[in-house]
Amino acid sequence: MTFRVRFIMYITRIMKKVKLEIFVESECKACVGALYSVRKLQSQMPLDVNVYRREKDSAIFRERKVVITPAIFIEGVLTFYGEVSPDTIKKRIDSVCYG
Repeated sequence: MTFRVRFIMYITRIMKKVKLEIFVESECKACVGALYSVRKLQSQMPLDVNVYRREKDSAIFRERKVVITPAIFIEGVLTFYGEVSPDTIKKRIDSVCYG
């Protein structure tokens, strides 16, 4: 095991899991892109990801007042609307959660 791999494993253990929620709907190309970005980022850092689909989870859409999809919440705060890159999400997580 290389030093880099051991270091990443160590950092992953000490970092808390960040709660990330993504709101999507079917037939939405931007939702597919945003979901891909979240999944890619999830493989790089500890995230607790919940995916809400308008067709199944309409109550939480109403509760959170989500009108536009995709919508991404980090630690319960609406952070992004629309398609977003994994790097942009990571930068926001780093600034919000790790200061």
